[in-house]
Amino acid sequence: MRNKIIAEALTWEKTPYIPCARSKGRGVDCGLFIAQVMENVGAIPHVDPGFYTAEHALHSSAEVFKGIVEKYAYQIKKEEALPGDIILYKFGLCRSHAALIIDYPQIIHSYIRRGVILASDNEIELQVEKDFYRIRGL
Repeated sequence: MRNKIIAEALTWEKTPYIPCARSKGRGVDCGLFIAQVMENVGAIPHVDPGFYTAEHALHSSAEVFKGIVEKYAYQIKKEEALPGDIILYKFGLCRSHAALIIDYPQIIHSYIRRGVILASDNEIELQVEKDFYRIRGL
């Protein structure tokens, strides 16, 4: 399953960043990128996050994003992170950005103005508080 997650995630590379979107090649934000990748490989069912704004983390400390992730995943230690696991970043007042681990520290995520890109967690601009998660069943 981990290989399927990584293979699917890589097919999204260069998809533009568009808030609240989840269409490969057309547009996706960071959370819906992960949700759709996981759904496409059968790791989780369809996730409908409901209405949200891209600026939520700038105005609220409510951990809405983290709450959705925790319906399907559990927190792990950084040292336990494997390909296909998730990193949640606290940016602003709450966790509001996410990435999939390719081979830590290599990640793939959908980033504002850059779209779905490969990056290194060591170089990411969001050097903030972060949590690591594993989908149940992986």
